[in-house]
Amino acid sequence: MSVSPSTDLIRIKQLEAFTVTANYSDGSVETITPTWGTDAPSVASIDSTGRVTGVGSGLATIFGDYQG
Repeated sequence: MSVSPSTDLIRIKQLEAFTVTANYSDGSVETITPTWGTDAPSVASIDSTGRVTGVGSGLATIFGDYQG
């Protein structure tokens, strides 16, 4: 899987939309929709579509869980 964009900086009030692409062993490629989350919602929030918003100063890890 690959996440796009591969940014590591989002400013406060900035929006960034993330997508995940799955690359399967048979060569097929599919854009998937994981369940998104953040470990620091006071720093960065993320909605169900993968749109991240910078909320406050600090570090946050954005993660996606997918079982397909």
